[in-house]
Amino acid sequence: MEDKHKELLQLHRAKFVECVKVDRLWETLQGAGVLTPTDISGIQSSAQDDGGKVDKLLDLLLEKGSSAFQSLCVALEKTYPHLLTVMFLGSNQGTPTAGL
Repeated sequence: MEDKHKELLQLHRAKFVECVKVDRLWETLQGAGVLTPTDISGIQSSAQDDGGKVDKLLDLLLEKGSSAFQSLCVALEKTYPHLLTVMFLGSNQGTPTAGL
């Protein structure tokens, strides 16, 4: 994953943890080949609450290739379009790095 995409995910991590239910993202991320069934099982067993699962998912995505960010954006567009907008247009949590 490119550094600028990692920065965006880290910048908006708290918002994702607050809003996202990872179960809504599985189908898209698995269909794109970003997550394996083993990845999903690991995320589900690693945390009891949704916030912890989102943290684990983001940590895992940060280690994946460049297609992971694009696939996450597609999944967010389908399930949480407002978060995709926040990530690219900024929010009260900070402003993304110029040139993104």
